[in-house]
Amino acid sequence: MPSGLTSYEAEVDILVPEDADTGDYHFMVRLTDAAGWQTLKGIAIKILPRE
Repeated sequence: MPSGLTSYEAEVDILVPEDADTGDYHFMVRLTDAAGWQTLKGIAIKILPRE
């Protein structure tokens, strides 16, 4: 996060391969501040069959 800001929005595109298995997947996001404090956030997604 650039110095002096109190908030920051990050955006990341994740490409899912055409042959990815369907089902439940999870992403873990870890944030660490300048003092070394960390927090984790789990994000669940479901890949459905193509129709």
